[in-house]
Amino acid sequence: MKKNLHSEAVLSDRRDHWWHDDFLELLSKRLGLREQVTVLDIGCGHGHWGQRLLPLLSPSARLAGVDQEPKWVEHAAARAERLGISARCDYRVGDALHLPYPDHSFTLVTCQTVLMHVAEPEVALREMLRVVQPGGRLLLAEPSNQASHFSADTVSRALTPSQVAEVAYLLVACSRGRRRLGRGDDCMGDVLPSLLRQHGVEEISVFQNDRANVALPPYEEHVYAQLEEELSYVTSGFWLWNREDARLLFEAGDGDRAKFEAVYGSFLRRTEIFKRQVEERTYASVGASFHFVITGTTSLRAMLAP
Repeated sequence: MKKNLHSEAVLSDRRDHWWHDDFLELLSKRLGLREQVTVLDIGCGHGHWGQRLLPLLSPSARLAGVDQEPKWVEHAAARAERLGISARCDYRVGDALHLPYPDHSFTLVTCQTVLMHVAEPEVALREMLRVVQPGGRLLLAEPSNQASHFSADTVSRALTPSQVAEVAYLLVACSRGRRRLGRGDDCMGDVLPSLLRQHGVEEISVFQNDRANVALPPYEEHVYAQLEEELSYVTSGFWLWNREDARLLFEAGDGDRAKFEAVYGSFLRRTEIFKRQVEERTYASVGASFHFVITGTTSLRAMLAP
């Protein structure tokens, strides 16, 4: 696949609508985020996540952001300038597997939908534990996309039961194939708490996003923008809409090679129905979304974990 195709496709201001303000405020109260003064946002992209969190931190808090793409670092810095918070932000180029910061630099280390794309999440986690202070906090937002795929929207209700099952088969096999090929885990939210425990993180808590991505016609502006974004994946060849790549992932994930054309055909049928319903303004969904905030605190034991 084309390098950076994922980030090119999904980094948009739609991310500002991923969380309710009062949910994040409640999270801040429960976790004492007002006490956090040095914060690192890993894989910051355009800066959405860290900049959403900044008002919930100490008034004196400073936000560092790191991303491997120089143009995203530029976008994040420009966005901070537009929001009037650039004096509190510092963005730089860096790799989640080799963070450009000394040991124990931050009281809070955070990321949003980053570990799901990392081939070696354990290595990234060890880097997070290296740069966070003993007693500091990790705050990691990751999804369980597989569960989110199976909501009964108006498209799935237009398919036959066998077509729904074939689409599910494709998605499960391709998700497994992604993991085996080192392309990440789109169900990272399901496995991350156990991974944190294995690395000595303590006081682990999991919170589920209370916002459903509801799509009801006539669509609000940001909802229609989201639907258009999803449609753009088809023409860009993003992930499963690239037949060659879908076949590679499917077979790597133990999908039956003889069944690929049938299940991929059902997937394309689902896409065609979705496109038509959006164009006709008849598509509707409650927007099932399994997006978790997983948090824990560190200790000297975690710092010394192998």
